[in-house]
Parts: sequence; structure tokens; C-alpha cells
Amino acid sequence: MFSGVNLDRHGQLALRMSNHHRQIYNSFSGMKLDQTTENSVLVRDMVVVSKDGTGNFTIINDALVAAPINTNITDGYFMIYVVAGVYDEYVSIDKTKLNIMMIGEGIRKQ
Repeated sequence: MFSGVNLDRHGQLALRMSNHHRQIYNSFSGMKLDQTTENSVLVRDMVVVSKDGTGNFTIINDALVAAPINTNITDGYFMIYVVAGVYDEYVSIDKTKLNIMMIGEGIRKQ
């Protein structure tokens, strides 16, 4: 999927994003994301899905609706960060929603 991309020192996907988005990612994930440029995935925009309302959305499908359509990969990915929880919904991604990356906190967290 992300060929030629390295992992950071924490074993996470190496991401390149604005300082604003990095601060949001760090606050929700509880991890300090290193700013990397070599062999990293560019994140153009980011939203957070959280059941408790602390993110931008409370359901995943609403975050997908907010994603731009027909984007170019050279502009980067639209990242949806999903906070741990049970999201009882069918997730459907329209074919015009390109270059979306969804990262969750993990199946064993609730």
C-alpha cells in the first residue's frame, strides 16, 4: 500500500504533516509523532472521530462525508484518526473519495 515507506522509531508509519495536525495527532494518540520527511506519507488534512464528542465527528461515516473528492495523491492523504470505541455502523467509502487513510487506536482498546 505505502511502498518504500519506513516506520518511525516507535514502529509506526512515518507521517509528514503540518504542526497543527501533528499536535492533534499527538494529543489523541498519546504518542509523540516525529516530524519526518524522508520516505514518509504526506498527510494533507486530518479529522478525529471520537464517540465522546472530543473529536471532529462522533461517527466514522460523517468523517468520510467530510473528505474531499477526486484528490491527487501528490497533495497527500486525508487522514481519519479513530479513537478507541465501538462504532456500530456500516462504513462505506464512495468511489470519488480518493487517498483516504484511516488510523485507529486498535481493536483491543475500548
